[in-house]
Amino acid sequence: MKYEGLELLDDVSINETFNGKVINRYSNKNKYNPLFVKIALDIMSEGHSLNVLAHKLGVARKTISEWQAKYPEFNEAIELGKESSEAFWENYAYRNKDQKDIQKLLLMNKCSFSEKSEHTIQSDHLKYLLATKNHINSFEKEIKEKFKDE
Repeated sequence: MKYEGLELLDDVSINETFNGKVINRYSNKNKYNPLFVKIALDIMSEGHSLNVLAHKLGVARKTISEWQAKYPEFNEAIELGKESSEAFWENYAYRNKDQKDIQKLLLMNKCSFSEKSEHTIQSDHLKYLLATKNHINSFEKEIKEKFKDE
């Protein structure tokens, strides 16, 4: 794909064309380019993840998060991109719903799109475990108090 002189090549190549020159795509790996907003939307609307986006831009996944925090327009593109990616897979699943493994694929993809839900589930699970532990400790304390005098 080309974006005004910035070309994202296939996964095998590590070179890009920028302003007509071929450069190693990992040489400027933390340099933000406003074109990344459009690139993010384009790549993610094809169903790709943030990991694929990071790879195609030649940066670490952490760099994507840093850019989201620093550039509001990029953050908005990522949020829209996540929704587009999820919609891509939902549409794919609907079109192919008669295939045997589609439910498994749907479940796997749904889990991968729910980063916030996953953290909430983990957080809720930890809260439950902590509450259970506190309840057990309280119960043990009651038992000890009750049988202390006997």
